[in-house]
Amino acid sequence: MVTHGWVDRGKDRFSDDIAGAIKERVDSNEWMCGYFEWDGAMVLNSIKSAENARDAAGPQLAKAILKLGTFEHIHLIGHSAGCWAIDSAAKIIEKQTQAQMHITFLDAYVPRKWDRSQLGRLEKTKIKFVEQYYTKDLTFGVTQANLPNALNIDITKADPGITEHKFPLRWYYATITGNYNKNDYRFGKKLYNQCDGLEYGFARSLEAGRENWQKSLKLKENLKAVMIIK
Repeated sequence: MVTHGWVDRGKDRFSDDIAGAIKERVDSNEWMCGYFEWDGAMVLNSIKSAENARDAAGPQLAKAILKLGTFEHIHLIGHSAGCWAIDSAAKIIEKQTQAQMHITFLDAYVPRKWDRSQLGRLEKTKIKFVEQYYTKDLTFGVTQANLPNALNIDITKADPGITEHKFPLRWYYATITGNYNKNDYRFGKKLYNQCDGLEYGFARSLEAGRENWQKSLKLKENLKAVMIIK
């Protein structure tokens, strides 16, 4: 399940594109793929957006997923303020299921004075993998902090263009398809997603294969980010 951030939506945007790209890669008999468009993103204040994501959108997402049935594995992908929605949803879901949990934060937005250690802190899930991909861009520290409960990966230098807040969305899509979206000016440019022989991005998911997933589970949280470079 993929969701967007502040002043954004799901339909016909990156969330929709990423969910669709994953759907093309997996067996539809084993996986359900989709995007989640949440109310409260279209507000003037970014902090209010994060609050809406955490307090309203997250519970709504959890309820929708739980209503669909019982899952062995759940992968939640969120961008910016939307990271609080998937985090909140995961914490609700883990209290009611025994599903494996994979959380992918893309340039997680952490308002100043908020506790970033809350993101990805799952206490009951036995099998879990939390990762955060970020860029050092004009949003400065509010989307660049390493998260204590995640494997942090800095992809700033992997950008073949001008680094911006939505690059992690563009990059993650490219790790699924092997190329940047055709509407992205980076289309056709080389994708950089490896460090020390290990692929990052979609390759770290169960959707990409059980062998990959087992390798992901051996990766530890780090406060010194892995660097993906050209």
